[in-house]
Amino acid sequence: MISGWTRLRRRFATLSIDVVHRQSPATGLVHIQVRGDSPGSADARLRLFVDNDCIFEAPLHAQEAGADRLLLDLGLHSALLTDGEHELRVELHERWRSKASAHTSLHIRNCSPIAQRSRAALTAAGTPLVVHNGDFDSSLYPYSSTGAGCWFDSPDALEYIATGEAEGRFTADEAARLRHFVEHGYLVLEGLIAPDILATVNAEIDSAVASGWEAYRYGSSQRITQLHSHYPGIRALWQSERYLHWLRLLFGEDALPCQSLTYLFGSQQDAHQDTIHLTPFPAGAMCGVWIALEDIQPDSGELVIYPGSHRLERLYLRDTGCAKVRDNNWQPFGEMVVPRWQELITRHGLRPEIYRPAAGSVLIWHENLLHAGSRREDPDRTRRSIVFHCFAEGAVPYYDSTGQIGYTFRPDSRTTRP
Repeated sequence: MISGWTRLRRRFATLSIDVVHRQSPATGLVHIQVRGDSPGSADARLRLFVDNDCIFEAPLHAQEAGADRLLLDLGLHSALLTDGEHELRVELHERWRSKASAHTSLHIRNCSPIAQRSRAALTAAGTPLVVHNGDFDSSLYPYSSTGAGCWFDSPDALEYIATGEAEGRFTADEAARLRHFVEHGYLVLEGLIAPDILATVNAEIDSAVASGWEAYRYGSSQRITQLHSHYPGIRALWQSERYLHWLRLLFGEDALPCQSLTYLFGSQQDAHQDTIHLTPFPAGAMCGVWIALEDIQPDSGELVIYPGSHRLERLYLRDTGCAKVRDNNWQPFGEMVVPRWQELITRHGLRPEIYRPAAGSVLIWHENLLHAGSRREDPDRTRRSIVFHCFAEGAVPYYDSTGQIGYTFRPDSRTTRP
């Protein structure tokens, strides 16, 4: 989170506004956080202005108005604003008086084709400019809008590749791998990550485990999150041009990573689609990246993929009858949503494919591809791997399962990008 809160005191009240994970220029979904003293009144209202136009006004929820301190998270659809510099101002009103205000600036650029298509679709659908954190849902977004999706999901995707190869935009190897992605929902890049890079990353993972990062229990299927935020070798891999190049070919835009998940042992996770967890608008504008950090052995709980499943219907939370996950209680989700994926597998007769790559191989999969972690038949056998999820620049990233704001980060050109 960016430090340096902008504050203004008025009538003994304080208020601050900040852009979380600030990037300049901003694109896609912008997370705005408001903090201040508790209003202490049931009729308190919050107003958010952009360039003196009020774009959001709402009464504070009871828990927000009654807490010792005010903390409010909002998501701004930046594609609905013009590109350029904007001033954001927040005001706290109580009994029709302004008790406090604060402001900050925001530079927006949504000139990419995906951002332009999103802007047109969101405008036509009447999607609100600002959404309260926790309220993000697939119903906000016009997924059926013609032309809003990604090229590889269109009926003429193979013709697009053929044209790109003929015009020199794709090499013969790139075209072949892109065709495999269109037809099967994933592509494999053997030996993409060099041994010296893998050695650095594995050493940093060992250091994290030894330091007690996230109280990791060796031998468990527990995943370790966000190691890129602390370890330079992992961060360099996280923003490596070696795999980002391929996402740029898929998206037609720069790809922005949003997280890192590290596994020493197999996850044993049930079959699922990422669509419901790391949700993009437009559809297709997110891909998973799975990197083998060692030669993957049999019985280690290998990754399982279901080729062609990316063409099945997308499952959003509102289609399942399950409420948003709150307080990290995933039990209702497990009971109501996970079986739906198994039904898809059974109904369509999908056949699993075990992925057992050599160290340094990279798997990039479509956000709607069904995948799972197989059973660890040998509990002592490791399956070292690291997973990144990346959104196309200009896409709206959110978490349909929890209703939360999604995040992306622009790779740092000042950092070595192997």
